[in-house]
Amino acid sequence: MVSDPLAYNIAQGNTSVVADDLLLYEYKPKVVDGRSENAFELFTSFVDVPEISDQNRELNVNTNIERNVAKVNLIIKDVSGGINFQSLQNKIYLHNVPSKISYTGLFLPSVASPDTLTSPLFSKLSFNLGSDVTAETVTFIIPANKDIASTSSSLHKMNISVVLERTDGSFLKQHAK
Repeated sequence: MVSDPLAYNIAQGNTSVVADDLLLYEYKPKVVDGRSENAFELFTSFVDVPEISDQNRELNVNTNIERNVAKVNLIIKDVSGGINFQSLQNKIYLHNVPSKISYTGLFLPSVASPDTLTSPLFSKLSFNLGSDVTAETVTFIIPANKDIASTSSSLHKMNISVVLERTDGSFLKQHAK
């Protein structure tokens, strides 16, 4: 583990469990200023530890540092229809976000069917009011499955929903898969 285990709620290792099945980190976001907190950016690296002897006390070992997060940008390019742009109820949600990563950087319990957050991530929306009304880009950093083979096509589908308050007090709700 390259990142500081005390700062990221890293689970303790267990040598009797295969690293693919061993929980490294579970994402549990908090709400800060009307927005779900991003996942910690984890950096891992596996090194084959060489045998050290009295004659050979200094060794150089090559390794690759890998990230276990992904950046998700949510962009709303056009907003119309009598929306109250000042409402604090205008929000965007990201559903089915993976929550658990193993020591080898894979989703748990499996890549095809990962554990997900029980509640969606969300953020208040701010708008750019010009000739075309757009929302500011919302970015989430979330746990990500490390692609262990260039031919791997392990995909996990998340959903997005947007809630906008209209000027008459009703709500417009859109959901995309």
